[in-house]
Amino acid sequence: MTAPSAGEADITADIVIVGAGFAGLGMGIALDKAGRGGYVILEKASEIGGTWRENTYPGCACDIRSLLYSFSFEPKRDWSRQFPRQPEILEYLRQVVDSYDLARRIQLRDLGQRHPVRSARSGRS
Repeated sequence: MTAPSAGEADITADIVIVGAGFAGLGMGIALDKAGRGGYVILEKASEIGGTWRENTYPGCACDIRSLLYSFSFEPKRDWSRQFPRQPEILEYLRQVVDSYDLARRIQLRDLGQRHPVRSARSGRS
């Protein structure tokens, strides 16, 4: 393995999750619950949130009733409206990261940092 170039992170993990949106965060929590802590979540942006970080247009909101729009293992029952808006959903995801101590597993993109994959292998024979 070659040394990382300037602006590249050298990351070693058994499992790599791409993206820190709902799916990536949920997968990280599931791996922790299963005792599979050797993972990292790579995020292309400088903050978590996926769709809810990217979409900030006026009126951006969920089209699913709020009581259904949270993780089953971390339900949110105090949404401010029936169809939550983007800032509230993003804040929920930040709270999930804090509640499950995921920040230590998430590699956010810092100033110019890239996450190139120079080598990978499957756990299957």
